[in-house]
Amino acid sequence: GWGVVDAGGRPKSAWYGLRRASAPLAVHLTDEGLNGLGISAINDGAEAFEGKLEVTLWKDGAVRVGLGTSPVSVPAHGSLSRNVVDVLGDFLDVNHAYRFGPPVADLVAVRLLDADGQERAQDRFVVGLLPRDVDPALRISASLGRAANDGHWRLTVEANRVALFVHSALPGYRLEDEYFCLLPGETREIIAIPLEGTKSAPAGEIRAVNLARSAPVTAA
Repeated sequence: GWGVVDAGGRPKSAWYGLRRASAPLAVHLTDEGLNGLGISAINDGAEAFEGKLEVTLWKDGAVRVGLGTSPVSVPAHGSLSRNVVDVLGDFLDVNHAYRFGPPVADLVAVRLLDADGQERAQDRFVVGLLPRDVDPALRISASLGRAANDGHWRLTVEANRVALFVHSALPGYRLEDEYFCLLPGETREIIAIPLEGTKSAPAGEIRAVNLARSAPVTAA
């Protein structure tokens, strides 16, 4: 429907969130009120998933104030539920439900890692940051290079601080993933796919809702 795609069939911002949430292997953070943040790992595959959960807490745009890991085994066509405080090993008001003071973190990140330490799924929960809170110290760097598929390009994006809902303005191109949150120092590679009739190399800018000035990007 037009809630996730436009009249031309191109994805809107909600489509990307729906795509991540509906992946065969996914992890979700949910606000459980006074019970904190819940974690749900879902495996729609035919084989069990063996790996670990990693939870990090971020404050003031670039300070990691919490880290915890926990082994997990998610059965085939099954799921499991945990709580963020169980993975961290300490009670913290991570979702700012009790409001005894300022939020302990601005953003909570969870990753599902396989036995080799490779990220297979991730989710982020924004606690103390709001889209109107522009971070003047945030910088995003981006570059474009040819991808293996003919006509496709690879966009590499990196941020020095937490970047909220990163997206692009590349006329004539559609990105495989958009509107994601970047952690400090994290690099994300996304394939840029030309729309029908596009022949020129991509050029435009990268944006984030808390970025003061968009980052220009052109094909190398």
